[in-house]
Amino acid sequence: MHRRLAALLGACLSFGLMLAPPAFAQAPASAATAADREAARNLYMEGFALQQAGNFTDALERFRRAQAVYPAPTTQLHIAECDAQLGHLVEAAETYRALTRRQLAADAPAAFIAAQTQAAAELQQVEPRIPHLRLDVTPHGIADLAIAIDDQPLNLALLDVDRPVDPGSHRIVATAPGYFRAEATVVVREKEASKPVVIPMRASGSAVAAVAPAPAVTLVVPPPPGPPPTPPPDLPVYVPEYHSATGLFVGPRVGGILLTGSDAVTNLAGGGFALGAELDLRFARRLFIGGVVDHGFLSGGSISSGTSIPGLGSVIPAAGTSASTTNLAGTFGVIVNPDRVSALFQVGVGYRWMTVSSSVASATLTSLEGMFGGGIWIPIGHSVRLVPRLDLGFGSFGVPAGLTGGDSSSQSSYLFANFNLAGYFNLDFGHPPPKT
Repeated sequence: MHRRLAALLGACLSFGLMLAPPAFAQAPASAATAADREAARNLYMEGFALQQAGNFTDALERFRRAQAVYPAPTTQLHIAECDAQLGHLVEAAETYRALTRRQLAADAPAAFIAAQTQAAAELQQVEPRIPHLRLDVTPHGIADLAIAIDDQPLNLALLDVDRPVDPGSHRIVATAPGYFRAEATVVVREKEASKPVVIPMRASGSAVAAVAPAPAVTLVVPPPPGPPPTPPPDLPVYVPEYHSATGLFVGPRVGGILLTGSDAVTNLAGGGFALGAELDLRFARRLFIGGVVDHGFLSGGSISSGTSIPGLGSVIPAAGTSASTTNLAGTFGVIVNPDRVSALFQVGVGYRWMTVSSSVASATLTSLEGMFGGGIWIPIGHSVRLVPRLDLGFGSFGVPAGLTGGDSSSQSSYLFANFNLAGYFNLDFGHPPPKT
């Protein structure tokens, strides 16, 4: 859902880079008919929805069928991502390599180029996770030896050589004339260094007895010393995940502002246009602290001309009043996932002042203010973040006697609602973007 929102916003802002679901529509022409292409596109969209829901097995089946009908780099990227999530690390790595080596046309869509760039970044994450086995059989030099790993024949030239395998349990079977059948089960885990696994063959004394079963031997390769391996990363769809623990983002925000509250406040000012800026330091990957300054240009309130208000002149002129407000706040927030489209939440404490002016006089009200806000964090490439957001500021102005026609000072509560689009320049510390 978030990625579809990101795609819609990117189109509205005329950004050339398209997100993963629409990118399929830009695949190059092929021998497939229009009906075939439409059916393949439907398979792709089904696979995308299943991948988003965490059903990687069914998503992989849809992507492979779509790719068989209508090949595209974007579909190839999703195939590798699903294989990686299912623990098929060897096949995922090979798919990533094939995509990075793929020759794209000079006029290839930006989405294809982005998929190839992302494949290179994700390959660097997958390769260190692949464990290896070094398999050997004793005694050496057995004639007509046959070995199978998980029912797949092994080329004997690969004996005593580090061989990449997927994490998990693997069944090894060795047979040869004049020897009992030998079996072994080896359990390997992600990131394990290569360890030797030796399969001993026992002579039977007869070629006929070679098929007689021998007791199976289970070899469990223990994990390396040290902390347990980290879980696989939650792979993104259209931007590389750099998993930087710290970073900095800064930029402007623009939108509308609306003032509500007690009559004493809304009589003085209304809604208008707002500008602001923000600077934040991200830490612990998802948390951030920073500062915000906002300034709003407000319309006059509901005071009619001719009203007697000592604080703004004896009588409000026919031109009425205008107002402006400024807020300076320190904030703390959380981004659910800084590397992909996700929710952002923010709280803060600040100080606000609002100036109400007529053509003959002005008055300024001040207040400490609490702030709560939220929005959608949308990565655009590696260095740009867009955040459509809503921020609420609440407090209480001390309205002087006579400013609204009353006889005594009063505390008047208010609520400012800011509807903003923020654009940030993002700088991750320690993880530069991949080179293409």
